[in-house]
Amino acid sequence: MRATLALITLLGGTTVSALTSAHRHSHNKFHRRDDNNITQTIRADNSTTDPTAYDYVVVGSGPGGGPLASRLAIAGYRVLLIEAGDDQGEATWQQVPALQLQATEFTPMRWDYFVNHYQDLARQEQDSKMVWKTLSGDEYVGNSPPSGSTPLGIWYPRTGTLGGCSAHNAMITIYPHESDWNNIASITGDSSWSAGNMRKYFERLERCRYLPNSVVGHGFDGWYETSLTELSLAVEDQKLLSLIIAAGTAMGKGLLGMVLNTVAGLGEVLLRDINAGVPGRDSQEGLYQVPIAVTEVDKKRNGPRDFILDTANAVNADGSRKYHLDVKLNTLVTKVRFDTSGSKPKAVGVDYLEGQSLYRADPRAGSAAGGTPGSVNASREVIISGGAFNSPQLLKLSGIGPAAELSKFGIPVVVDLPGVGTNLQDRYEATLVGDSNTDFAITKDCTFLRTGPDPCLEQWQTQPGPFLKGTYATNGIAIAVIKKSSVADGDPDLLISGAPAFFTGYHPGYSNESLKDAHHWAWIVLKAHSRNSAGTITLRSTDPRDTPVINFNYFDTGITTNDADEKDLQATYEGMELSRKMFQDYIPLQGTFKEVWPGNNATTEAQMKDWIKKEAWGHHASCTCPIGADDDKMAVLDSQFRVRGVDGLRVVDASVFPKIPGFYIVLPTYMISEKAADVILKDAASLLFNVNGGYLEGIVRGYRNALLTSTNYGNLTQCETIEDVKTQLGPAYGEALSNLPPNPSTSALASKTTEKLVADFRYLQGQATGSLAKFMEYLTYSYMIDNVALLITGTLHERDTKELLERCHPLGWFETMPVLCVATNIEELYNSVLIETPLAPYFKGSLSHQDLDELNIEIVRNTLYKNYLEDFYRFVNTDPEMAMTPTGEIMSEILEFEADRRAINITINSFGTELNKDQRKKLYPEFGKLYPEGMLMLSRADDLEGVGLAVSGVGDYKRFFDEVGFNQSSGVGAGNMAGGAGSESKSLEDMFYQKEMEFSKMVFTRQFTHAVIYAWVKLREQEIRNITWIAECIAQNQKERIGNYISVF
Repeated sequence: MRATLALITLLGGTTVSALTSAHRHSHNKFHRRDDNNITQTIRADNSTTDPTAYDYVVVGSGPGGGPLASRLAIAGYRVLLIEAGDDQGEATWQQVPALQLQATEFTPMRWDYFVNHYQDLARQEQDSKMVWKTLSGDEYVGNSPPSGSTPLGIWYPRTGTLGGCSAHNAMITIYPHESDWNNIASITGDSSWSAGNMRKYFERLERCRYLPNSVVGHGFDGWYETSLTELSLAVEDQKLLSLIIAAGTAMGKGLLGMVLNTVAGLGEVLLRDINAGVPGRDSQEGLYQVPIAVTEVDKKRNGPRDFILDTANAVNADGSRKYHLDVKLNTLVTKVRFDTSGSKPKAVGVDYLEGQSLYRADPRAGSAAGGTPGSVNASREVIISGGAFNSPQLLKLSGIGPAAELSKFGIPVVVDLPGVGTNLQDRYEATLVGDSNTDFAITKDCTFLRTGPDPCLEQWQTQPGPFLKGTYATNGIAIAVIKKSSVADGDPDLLISGAPAFFTGYHPGYSNESLKDAHHWAWIVLKAHSRNSAGTITLRSTDPRDTPVINFNYFDTGITTNDADEKDLQATYEGMELSRKMFQDYIPLQGTFKEVWPGNNATTEAQMKDWIKKEAWGHHASCTCPIGADDDKMAVLDSQFRVRGVDGLRVVDASVFPKIPGFYIVLPTYMISEKAADVILKDAASLLFNVNGGYLEGIVRGYRNALLTSTNYGNLTQCETIEDVKTQLGPAYGEALSNLPPNPSTSALASKTTEKLVADFRYLQGQATGSLAKFMEYLTYSYMIDNVALLITGTLHERDTKELLERCHPLGWFETMPVLCVATNIEELYNSVLIETPLAPYFKGSLSHQDLDELNIEIVRNTLYKNYLEDFYRFVNTDPEMAMTPTGEIMSEILEFEADRRAINITINSFGTELNKDQRKKLYPEFGKLYPEGMLMLSRADDLEGVGLAVSGVGDYKRFFDEVGFNQSSGVGAGNMAGGAGSESKSLEDMFYQKEMEFSKMVFTRQFTHAVIYAWVKLREQEIRNITWIAECIAQNQKERIGNYISVF
């Protein structure tokens, strides 16, 4: 039963009930915030009553457009996301991973393109997958169509639905090769495309569920959840195990002697991480498990649709929407509109037709009406994300493309860009299929929705927990083999996956044919890094409802320079031969296999190569609006995704690649979507750089890019000496470490890294004015409180004044601080604090000179913090420049978190001490997510169980306690946030620090907020703690503990 949310604005007459509250994923920590201060995150200069005015209009909700639209909305902009299809996200065909083949033929979201591998019909029709339309209107697949049939071409499945092709793909998530990114950097001269920089976008978007959080190179808090198929499924099927052994044997792994009939044994064989962020990863061959976009717990497909809904449905505490992302479904964009009054055309909006099934790739389009015309404006930019077929089509219909082609159709030329619709690339793929005399145990009971009831579907729907959901919790791909062919230019160029199916390629009806029984197995050969870039997308007509003409120009009809076609053919042939060897090395533990495809049709090398030319296919169309160098006339885009020759128009999808990347296209496309968000937001920020502190914000965003990443930390942990650490830190810290002696102490290293933080902060503070200057003062007050507490304690103990002052944090320094150290008695010390420090307001009315003794110093510190936090919270919510702005919103949430953390910490630390319940209650800040009910419960708590109960109403805090596993036998006693789970486990304090870092990271996704300065300081503090910890582990020769740091980027 579903209850429809009305939080996504569906403009016009379209209504879709599938955007529902049943969607419960929370991929980003900032999506489920409870804000009390802002009703809508809409930038003030765009709060218009005109419903057709947006900052950004994004055309296409797939892997390129969906994440990008969400990022722009989260950053505070008004965004309209337009999708030609509707939303089928609640449909079984889309949700169940194992139904990925059926999803491509699911009528409510399928788009049928018919493409040409060869333009010569006589050659094209030799393909057994050739599709014809008969005189009766039916489709015929094969080489001998009924008389009078019309050739359509080779079926190329795409989809028109929210989330684009991520709604029906195989969910395979494989990181591209570093050379793919470095090639773009080399072509464009833009180092931001380098492999070292691009990894961060994978880390940002991924929510890895199959590796520990400490693994370098992966992300664990993103919107895109990745998991692995449960190995227990393979262990239960001896036939499948035999095929894995055969694959290993064919690759020279010698697995026969290994025990594979246990999960541990199989895991040992498939241990390596195919997406590892480590040197040498790209060159490795072997057997792998394949990460898939399947949620770990409920085993459902996930992707951009989830991110879109999380963003559009996010609400504040009062129920108002958090981000202005509107989604317009069943809307076909027909043209980009330009303002041509200036020196350069500028995209100002789009025209569209509204209605269901308008695009003629939709099999229902024949009965659809013509649609209702409309238009929408974009004050900043239009972003096209229609994919490799539709993006060049839309550009051409809008007057951007080869002038000769546009003139042929009578389309006015806005910009003559000859590269639009050229450079079409794809993989070459082929399969080798074997038939067994026995069924696979894992699929023998599955009907794949052909008939009912379906036991496998029932198991997936009803069984609790991820380990019990069975075959339908997988995408059907059991194993992947990566191999380098003899003609590869560098990185491995073959990926062979195995699946229990009679799969011979894509054609109408293939999904039922592929899974009609449980005794076939397909080795699917994918040839990556194809050399052919001769494909084209050309207009069929000026009717935007028509599909374009798509010619791939395979093999010898494409690029033949330097034997490019022969090399691609040779590599594909080697993949097929390796697949044959896998069948030949099969040990018949449970039945035998006989090759049935291509079988006797290809027994010699010449026959196999001829067969490949006829039967190969692909499904990763890309590269038709390529990024390129400024002097390349065929380059459609610059390195910033901008369409050349116009302003306000970008393309962000798989069409932007100059060369097709990696093995699977979807992950690289997600990554460029994340990169495009950074690029666009940076450009947007530069337009208002000096408004409301924008100058300093821009500097801090530059500082943020210098923070250490997980890759940097990985390098630091490999250091053998502190001198090595110092060398590794050179690029980030530069001259700050130059005067350190060789092999410095960890304290000296910490001191120098802190000095750089202070110098950078003081520079910013010197430039700040007005409310921003006051805001930065507040940032220093917490350091002042710690310094004052240290000086009071030291003075009471008659410590050396110089020693005390040297131990004070420099960010908490104030001019009259030394005066505190010359007091001769407690009363004089108290009066000095009131008169000589900026903290005087926090003492007055709360503390007396009797409080300044050794027993009460922690009460003094916590009282000051309480008063300080309450004052800071009041400031960000009442100052005219901050109240009801992103700064007020973000800082309120951060300070509420800090207030809760202090209240929890005070409570736990009070157990077993003389601090009674009334005293500790007075130390709690009077705001926060726990205030008032939770804090009242905290004040009454007698033990850790009581604390856990008090915080259980806030999801994050409950999770912290659940994960740490506090209990009465933990030995915490007097209590502290370190808990009692042991030194190798995460403490409660660790969990709160991690959350603080997540908040700080989140801040940098927002625009026009002073909070970036606060976040940057916190991130630098954690960086210094990390560096000190790593250095100390090296110095103490305790490298087994070196991984216990918190990496954010």
